This record gives sequence, structure tokens and C-alpha cells, in this order.
Amino acid sequence: MPVDYDLVILGGSDAARYAAAIASHLKARVALVEPEPESRTGLSSPYPYGLLHLGQMAQQGSQFQQRDIGAADQSASPRSGSTPSTALADAFRWTRAVADLQTESRGRSLSTLAAAGVDVIQAEAAFQSEPFCLQAEERQLRSRAYLIATGSYSRLPAIGGLETVPVLTVDALADPKALPPCPAHIVILGGEPAGVEIAQLLNRLGYQVTLVVAASQILPQEDTEAAFLVQAYLEAEGVLVLTETAVTQVKQLDAKTWVQAGYQALEADALLVVGAPQPATKKLNLTAVGLNPTQLGLQVNRKLQTRNPRIYACGAVLGGYPLPHIAQYEANLAVHNALLLPTRTVDYRAIPYTVQTDPLLARVGLTERQAQRFYGNQIIVMQHPFKAIAPAHPQDLTPGFVKLVTLRNGKILGAHCVGAETSELIGSLAIAIHQQLKVGAIAHLPTLTATHADVLQQLAWNWERRGDRATSRQGFLESWFNFRRSWNQ
Repeated sequence: MPVDYDLVILGGSDAARYAAAIASHLKARVALVEPEPESRTGLSSPYPYGLLHLGQMAQQGSQFQQRDIGAADQSASPRSGSTPSTALADAFRWTRAVADLQTESRGRSLSTLAAAGVDVIQAEAAFQSEPFCLQAEERQLRSRAYLIATGSYSRLPAIGGLETVPVLTVDALADPKALPPCPAHIVILGGEPAGVEIAQLLNRLGYQVTLVVAASQILPQEDTEAAFLVQAYLEAEGVLVLTETAVTQVKQLDAKTWVQAGYQALEADALLVVGAPQPATKKLNLTAVGLNPTQLGLQVNRKLQTRNPRIYACGAVLGGYPLPHIAQYEANLAVHNALLLPTRTVDYRAIPYTVQTDPLLARVGLTERQAQRFYGNQIIVMQHPFKAIAPAHPQDLTPGFVKLVTLRNGKILGAHCVGAETSELIGSLAIAIHQQLKVGAIAHLPTLTATHADVLQQLAWNWERRGDRATSRQGFLESWFNFRRSWNQ
């Protein structure tokens, strides 16, 4: 049966539009099927970049007041304003506007894609098996390949009474009337990045914040020491963090929400639930084409093919952190495999990302636990504090560290940073992992003195001078100089 398209993309996310732009650039015949605007997910996400900046401004204003800097002008801090929820809503609107502007400038608006030759179809769509195609309202879209990039939505946890109480979500914070007046007590459920980032921000805006996490640490996917340091920062600023605490029930009594968290009953003025990402695939009728998605996401191989080799998937529908740059990496690879030859495979080892707390937590590659699982006692873990560099002291940035997870031969398996400028450092380490550079290459790379890059070089030097390597090197040097002395005689 003849096909109408080379690729049909099931959209609703920024990754889908990115994939459509790439396919159009390759001169393919492509269709982008998007639901109506109110059904889209993952487009112009309102957090965390603008909100991180707002939190930093609030923290700076608070520090100024503590040091009697600008004390006469209390408006210098968002904490002193009467409506921090308004500042929060303004930050949401600003970040949305910036994201929309970037979408337009990068050629990913629907009008720009249509002008580039993409057949843009705004409709709900579902697969059908006979004939094998995508049904979009009255149209049957036949294609050589399909790409599912529908994004995700937040799934609320199964907690008794949750459906009977007012619940805030991250998106709801864009409404200035959503939050109660300061200094209200807000309980946040969820230790993943979004929950941790919002907890710090609301605390800095003047709210009393309790963060409840079921796992043994916040950010359970991250390096343990890095997560504990971020938690220490949150607690030092006033956030109450309850780990290993399961929420079993919530109730509404008068104007208060009561949360049964472990053995404690927490009285809250507002309950914010940061649900786990749920792939937006319910309406696609995937079972008709042999696919069975789970709450964790669609299963794909390393070429991003599903069990049906003509159907690819990328982005948030695969599960994990819904990070835009990872979704774009997957979209690029999936489009290549779908339109050209399926020869490329994913490799997440060199993709960095950050948790947008202050200070930042940045990571690339394997954690120490993951490396031990794969390589056992063949790994070496070393870390170096930021306090060893000059810029840390005048900026009050002494806490923080860089950690490297390597093999004994110097191959870098992972890197983890907490502190200022870590987003820049992790980029350099990602390049090192991608190019398969060993620790010695960093040790001998000239860096600017009194910069954060100094930490990497100092850490690499320490790696080369560690116990077993230093003993072997010392023995070689002693033999070399003994040989030279005897030869000169």
C-alpha cells in the first residue's frame, strides 16, 4: 500500500517540533500531528530557569538586610514584598514568554514549520491496525515511519483523601491567587528535581516549607553526597526536609490541610504535589499496533525503536527526567534512524544536566553506586572541594565539591559537582567523557589560575598522585635516575 509521508510525528512537546524541523531540513515529506493547545504537554515549561533567578534575587536581598546593606530600602528583597505570589506568577509569565520567543526564533512555531513544508495537523490521533496507519479525525495518515513525541503530564500519587483536598501543582503557581499569603506553611510532596527546586524558591520568597520525600534522600537518582549537600543547603535556609517518610493520608479540616507523613501530622495552608511524569500516550491506541506502555514509559531499543520497528519514540514518553536537551538528542537520533538508515544508537554517558537549585547540582555519566554495580572494585572515586580555589572565598562559595568516578586506567565514568559555576565545569567533563579522554589529559591541560577550572586540574593531579600510582611512579623514577647516574660515571 502506498504511503503519503516519510515520517509522521505525534506531537504536543517541544521535542516533536524539533524533530519536525530536522525532518523538513532533510527534505522529507513529514506530518506533525498536534492536539489542541489545552492538551499539549512539555511546551514552554515555566520552570526552572527564570524561577532560579528569582530565588537568587530573593536570597541576595535577604543577605543585604542581614548585613545592613540597603536596610532603608526594604523593597530590595522579594521577601519584604506583600505579595511574593505575584512575583512568582510574574516569573512564570516571563519564562513562558522567553520560551515562546525561543520557539519562534528557532523555527519551531507551527506557522514556521508549515512554511517549511511540514503538514501541520491539529487534531487528536490514534493508531489503527487495519490498515496500519494513524487516524487523525477524518484522515488516515500512512507513513513509512512514525515518531511518538507526545510528552508527559504529572501523575498524582495514590494517597488516601488526596482527591478531596485542594491540591496545587507546579503549573498552578503561575496564578498569583493560587498561593496563600506569606508566611503560610506549604507542604511539598516529591523529592525529584522539580519538588526540590520549588521548595527552595518558595522558602526564599518567605513561605514556611516542608518537603516530604519517600526515598532515603532527596534527588534519589543522584550521587548521595551531592544530594545530601543540596539538602544541607535547603535546611540551612529553613526548609524542613523529611526523608524516608511516606504520606498515607490527607484531610481537609476547616481552612487547613492535614497531611499524615509517617508518624507526624502536618498542618498546612497549602499542599503542593509534584507528581511523577506520566507518558501522554493513553489516547494513541498503542495496543492496536502491539505496544504496551507502562507508567515508566514506552520501551525502546538503543535505536529508539519500539517493538514495532516502524514506530520510534523520544522525549518524556520514554520516562526519566523530562529534560529538553535530552529529548532533543533523542529526537535527532530517532529522525536519522527513521528517515535514513537505523544505524545510530543512544549513548547517555556524555549528556550532562543540572538540578536548578542554588547552588547547582550538575552531573554527567554514572554515579558511584552505578559504577560499582557495573565495574565493582575496579573504580576509583576522588573529589576536591571548591574551598581550595581563590574565587570561592570572597563569594562565600566555599561549600561544594567536584567528584570524579573513574576506572583504574584513568577512564572517566562519571562526574558530579555541587557549587557555583558547575554548569560550566560539567560541560568540560562531558566533552572529556565523549572524547574518551582520561584523567591525565585534564591534569596536563593549562587552565586559568584562580578560576573554578582550577578544581578540575587539582583533582586530576591528586588522581595521578594517589597511593598505588604514586608508589609505582616513584619506583620508576628512582630506577631511572640511578641508571642515569651510573651511565654518567
